[in-house]
Amino acid sequence: DFYMESVSSTYSINYVHGAGKMILRRWKSGMAEYQSLLFTKRDGGIKRLDDLRGKTMVFEDPGSTSGYLLPKFLLQRNGFKLAEKKDFDANATPGQISYVFAYRPEKLLDMVYTKQAAAGAISDDAHARLSNDQKSDITVLAQTERLPRHLVSVRADWSPQTVARLTDILVAMHDDPEGQKILKKTDRTTKFDRLPGGEEGLRKRLLDSFYSADRK
Repeated sequence: DFYMESVSSTYSINYVHGAGKMILRRWKSGMAEYQSLLFTKRDGGIKRLDDLRGKTMVFEDPGSTSGYLLPKFLLQRNGFKLAEKKDFDANATPGQISYVFAYRPEKLLDMVYTKQAAAGAISDDAHARLSNDQKSDITVLAQTERLPRHLVSVRADWSPQTVARLTDILVAMHDDPEGQKILKKTDRTTKFDRLPGGEEGLRKRLLDSFYSADRK
């Protein structure tokens, strides 16, 4: 009847398959929105995105919004061709960016720090958790647009009255002591609030981020 998911999964379920519609933004661990950062080792010889042509970069995993989908679509919108490799390939095809998956954030960082990969992608909140020494050892090459950290959606055919009632309950939870306890247990939810720009406005932002990139 309703579900909470990242923007990429929400986009697919709601606007590719037409199964639902967004109603609220979920603040996760105090964060309303986030973005992805493409980064490289400071002394790795990569100064700008164009330097990644013919190189191999590392993403987190195929289902990660900030660790794969957003940075991949950013590169595609800027004219880069990408090719997935099962293993690290030091001899990437000239003119395109090869990429592999680390599947663990720690491994992704290690591959960039040790120059096993020319660049990687992490969320801005993951970057904020790095030590000062780690931050000083990397250079941010580009950043994606900011999008909601998580979203709440409902079944497309749910009655407007039920949706309105659910919306009112979720939006008020953080002002209620018992509601605060439930939110904390729900994967560190801080609160729910209404969609910035409304459902149509956010829908357009997601379509611009994902649909247009799919067509590149």
